Order: sequence, then C-alpha cells, then structure tokens
Amino acid sequence: MENPKKTPETTNEKEQVNPFSLKVQEYFERIENGQQTIEDILEGVREDGAVFNALKQEAYRLVPYNCRDNTNNPFDFPVLEDFLAQQTLSTSEEENAKNARIRKAILHFSELDWNKKEQKMSAQVEEEVKIQELKKQIGIETSTAEPVETVQESNLELEEKVSFEKNIQLPERYREHEQEPIGDLNGSYESFVAHLVNRNLATFENGEMSWTGQDKKVVFVGDILGDRTPDGLRVYSDLLKLKKLAEQSGGDVVWLSGNHENMFNAVLGGFSTEFGTPVEKDMKDRLTQYSGNLELAEFLPQQIRDSIISEVVNKKDIILKELENVIQVKERTLRHMKTNNFDPKEISTRENLLADLNTNKNLIENIDSAPISIRQILLMSEHMPSSIQNLIGASILENRSSIKENIRTTQPEIIESLKNQQLIQMYDDTLYVHTNLTKEMVGIIEKNISEGQSISDAITKINTFYQNCLEAYLDDNQESLSSSQVTNFNILRDTFISTSSKSRINFSEDSNLTAEQKKELETKLKSFGVNLVIHGHSDEDGIARGSSELPILSIDRSAYKSDNPKTFSPISGGAISKTGQVSYF
Repeated sequence: MENPKKTPETTNEKEQVNPFSLKVQEYFERIENGQQTIEDILEGVREDGAVFNALKQEAYRLVPYNCRDNTNNPFDFPVLEDFLAQQTLSTSEEENAKNARIRKAILHFSELDWNKKEQKMSAQVEEEVKIQELKKQIGIETSTAEPVETVQESNLELEEKVSFEKNIQLPERYREHEQEPIGDLNGSYESFVAHLVNRNLATFENGEMSWTGQDKKVVFVGDILGDRTPDGLRVYSDLLKLKKLAEQSGGDVVWLSGNHENMFNAVLGGFSTEFGTPVEKDMKDRLTQYSGNLELAEFLPQQIRDSIISEVVNKKDIILKELENVIQVKERTLRHMKTNNFDPKEISTRENLLADLNTNKNLIENIDSAPISIRQILLMSEHMPSSIQNLIGASILENRSSIKENIRTTQPEIIESLKNQQLIQMYDDTLYVHTNLTKEMVGIIEKNISEGQSISDAITKINTFYQNCLEAYLDDNQESLSSSQVTNFNILRDTFISTSSKSRINFSEDSNLTAEQKKELETKLKSFGVNLVIHGHSDEDGIARGSSELPILSIDRSAYKSDNPKTFSPISGGAISKTGQVSYF
C-alpha cells in the first residue's frame, strides 16, 4: 500500500517522531508479515493511552493520499473502508495479503473512532429531544423551522457547461491559435464525450460525431487509456475521425502518449515497458494498472475467449462472494453519504456504480443459463480472482499477433490512431507534455535543436522518430530498426512517459537542482519561446507551479479514474485564448 504524498503539514519529520516509533514500526512489520494481528498487539493495551495512540498514528500515516479529505485526514470509516479496497493490487497473492493485513489494521482504528463519533452524535440528538420535550411540558413554544426544499441534481448532463475556476495571463504577444488542452481521460469514453461537448468542440447525435470547435487546436495530454475502464480503445477509434473533421475547419486534434499508452504499446508491440522491464513481468506485477489493456481480450480468437468464459463459470461462487462483499461495503458508504449531506452528484455517481455492481451480480448468478460476453467479464475484471486476471493477461501476451490482425481487419482506425501518438507538442508559446517537465526532458529538447532551427523543428524531429519506431513495432517490423534506434526509442520513452521507478517532478521543484540551475532551465525554455507548460499525469489540485515568468500547470484532475467522489469531475482541462488568457480547472 502506497504511502500518502507529503503535504506542508507532514514534512517536518522531527515534529512527527513519536517515542514509540521504532517499536510501532516493528509492530506493523509483524502485522504486514502475518505474525500478529492488530487485535493481538492491542490486547492489554489501554485505549487512548500512549501506545494505543502511537499505533493509531502510524496506521493513519499509512492511509493513501486519495483516501484522505481536503484537510489531509483519513475519510470516515464507511467511506475509507470502501476506498481502501480500490487501491492498486498486483497479481502476487503474497503482496495482496500484506496489503489486506495493513488495511485491516487501519480500519480497526477508523471503526473505533467512527463508533465514538456516532455515539456522540446520538447523545447530542437524545439531549436535544429531551430539551424539546421539557420545553413543551412547561409551555415554551419551540419554533419549527420550515423544511428546506433541496434540489436534487441529476447525473452529469452533457449540455451542462463547465466554467473554469482559475486564470493566468500570459505575456501579450500575437498568437495564432485558440487552444483547448484536455486532461487524462483514464479510459473513459464518457469523459471523452463530456470534454468535447462541454467545451463546444463536438456534438454527438444519433451515433454521429460532428466538429464544432472551428479552428481551435485541441491537445489530449495522454493517458487516454486507463486503469479503471475498458473504453480507451473506443476513444482511440474516434480520434482520427475527430482530427479529420477538425482539419476541415482549420482546427486540429493531437494526442500525446502517456505512461498508460506506453504500457499498452508495449503489450501490443512486444517491447519492454519502462526502464527495460519486460512487459510480461510488468503486467503481472501491476495488473490493476493494466486493466485498461485487458480490453484487447475482445480481439482474441473465439476459442480462447470461450476458455476464459468457461473459467469464469467455474469460479462462479468465488466471484459472487467478492461481488456481494463489495456491494455491502458500497451500500454502507452510500448510506453514510446520504446522511452526511454529500453533493447530490456524488451520491448519484455512487448509486449508478451500485446499480452496475448489482447488474454484474445478476449476470454471475445466472451465468449457467444465460451466456456472458468477454466484455462483460472485462467490466468486472477487478472483482475477478487473480487466476482469471492472469489468464486474460497471459492470453493477450501470447496472442498479440492475432490480436493485431483482428484489429486491423475490424477496426483499423485504432492502429492508425496509436501510430499518431506524440511525445510533445507546442502551439504558439505553450509547450505540452504528459508528465511533469523534468531537467532531462528539457535536455533532450535542446539537444534536438540544430543550428538555425526552432523548438518546433526539434519537436517534429522527436515525434517523427518516436512514431516511426512505434509503427515498426505495431506492424511487426521491428527488425528494420537498428540497435541505436531501439536504444534511442527507449531513452525517449523513459524520459518523457515512463514512471514506474522515477519520481516525476517539475524541474522548478527538484531538490537536486540549485536555484541557479532552475533559473538556467527556465531562461533556456523562455529563449525557445515557451511562456507556459501544460502537462497531465499528476493531480496537483490546480496549483500553478514554476514561476510567474514560466507557469507550469497540471490539468489532470483524475477525472473518472474511480468512483471516489473526491476525484470525480466532469472535465479536467483548460482554454488558452489568442490574447494569452489561460483558464483552467
């Protein structure tokens, strides 16, 4: 289980040191390894005593960032119980078991705190009732507040326009293009449509897509494919069509490769994923992050799809038990949200999710009499036993050639869209990349600017080389690449989009760089004509990084990445006018 991101409230480690810290860490190592449970350790320990509180503090320290509220505190127990279950799992049963033990320890303390809070609230309600009764007995009138009429908002409606909340003004200069950067879609076709419709870029009527963005330039900043929903390829099937429609009006649509595209390309193309890691190993170690790639199973030979379906039938009871447990937890979370006045949209999102889970449960219950499709299995893959997840993953890896041939035959536009991925883009004075802009990325840009050329020439050179290599792999023609081309292809991917073993941080916040080095990089980018950098990949709460001279913005809001209301958002992106007005959310 990943540790949460450090925040300004938790960076002073000296203040965080607890006198029991070493012993507490030893206890949690025992819990993780299955030597003791949290109940064993707490036996004989006084509740709310020093040892108890030290253990609770360590448990809460281990709560992941996306399971915390805006004040950095863990969610209340009913919500935390639900969201902790969404954390990334590998196909290693041992690793999953360790995570489950730590999760149980966290939830033990969370439930105790929640019970106290509930008891306190109940006592307050009882006290208020007694007061009201006494007032009635002695003849004091109590004012009855008029019932507040609440407006229940419906699900996200595409015609509802979203206003951006934050603004930056770039230096005054002539700009040719109005631009619309779009954040990580994370595999959601719904998010793809919502972005385009909300920003008046396209319409979708009767299955037909029309461009309405005039001459605007649209940049998808990567991670169109995702780790939650199997609809990324559906987006890719529409991207080329959208681009052609935009070009007819003088506009353009480009899409960058993200780290999830990198994993997907590696699966389909048969090269290493990140920093030389074999794709077979990487896919097994990080299966949840590959769940978007599992949609390739829809292109497997029919015989293999049938064998996967047969295995699901055999594991019916195990899958049903998992689904029932998940439904029970989410029902409790939904009750908590309704009684604690959560946003109606968030509640509606959870209700839809619960409905989908009950649909999945019904499918599995009737699997013996009603056939189930491979797609229906993929939609509930996270609730499938690891043996089935591994079977799907292994089947894809073993049959990549036949999968590619099937895609070429049935949906060739997907392959063509994959070949059109870029690593970097620039319109006017705005530079686009997928991950945070690092010193190494600036170095490669500079290295590719030949004498008398511009940054645009360097970007074209980088993208053309990347696309040529990617095309060779996707067309099973990798033998045409020289060893130096393969090496440079891997260097480019590791620099711009690989994320598994390197922390991604903007050069402006890199503690390994001096203030002078940071200023030198900023000055260098400014000399290339860059006044703004936009990226996706990391949700930075809409806070502009860099400096006033060179703002660096993340437009990733983890939109549609999970059913967590904290990360649910209709769109995450921005708009840049010709006058340099940058509006974003």
